[in-house]
Amino acid sequence: MTDITIAMPFVIQSLEGAAAAGCDTKLFLKECGISPALLEQNQARIALDNFVMLQQRIMKVMNDEGMGLFDRPLRLGSFDLMAHAMMAFETIGEILERMCHYNNLFEVGFIHAIEIHDKYITYQLHRRHPGAVKNSYIATSSAMTIHRFLCWISMTRVPLVSVHLDYPPPDWSAEYRSVFYGFPVKFNEKCIELTFHESDMLLPNKQDFSGLHAYVARAPRNIFTPHENLSYSTKIRAEILRCIHKERDVPNMEKIAEQLSIHPQTLRRRLQEESTDFMLLRTQARRDVAIYMLSNTQYRIQDISDQLGFSETSAFVRAFKGWMGTTPMAYRKL
Repeated sequence: MTDITIAMPFVIQSLEGAAAAGCDTKLFLKECGISPALLEQNQARIALDNFVMLQQRIMKVMNDEGMGLFDRPLRLGSFDLMAHAMMAFETIGEILERMCHYNNLFEVGFIHAIEIHDKYITYQLHRRHPGAVKNSYIATSSAMTIHRFLCWISMTRVPLVSVHLDYPPPDWSAEYRSVFYGFPVKFNEKCIELTFHESDMLLPNKQDFSGLHAYVARAPRNIFTPHENLSYSTKIRAEILRCIHKERDVPNMEKIAEQLSIHPQTLRRRLQEESTDFMLLRTQARRDVAIYMLSNTQYRIQDISDQLGFSETSAFVRAFKGWMGTTPMAYRKL
């Protein structure tokens, strides 16, 4: 099962290019197991599996990896072509430089550039013209794709000194905590920028072509799947989910700290450094498991409540309504 869910604004924006091209977006949603009624629920979320299926469907029908959200199509196979070319280089510094070159050859959406400042390397994405990039989702995912590829090819989380985005903070800006692994994000900047430590550009290419084939086949799942064993928030979420699924228990901070062999106070500080806290991570994990289980009709509401550690079903119903703006039963019927 997936334990990651996607906020509805990302789903809505993913559909905008297809809708403008006259595609039957309601049919796309139904084919991918997503109720069109969910688009009317501001707090709704869908499972990552369904979101990836939807994006892959749009890309295939439109023959456009940009889903109609750039000023011109980015034909299927473009990312695969670029990714294969990157395998010839030994360090992520070389790879980043060549990615910049290849992206500009496509002449789609952005002009890509690299700037060097003292001990920092900044990858920039400048919009080719005011209408070149249709919405914030495709702008964000373009930056995410670059960063996630570097993480994958080096088999490590490549630290970001900062992230600049060239649009106002959306109502769902809280989602950007996970989008950019908790690294600092600024909005309303002159262009999109990913800034790295120059020293990290020496990280080696640790992948091979067999791994690349699998990576490309998973796209765009890769940009929403955290690189394993990255941060304390990622580790904690994974441990909470393990306890929910395997032990039918929702652990407290002390139990998680013991599992990670770290003092609770130290763990609390680490989470503060990542701009999050334990209760938020636990709530998000419970919410995402609830959404998954509700999509499977074999689970009764009481079963889900018990799995998530609620003392009474009514307490789960109240909590779910607080998360999603509707009751579990109403959500299941959407």
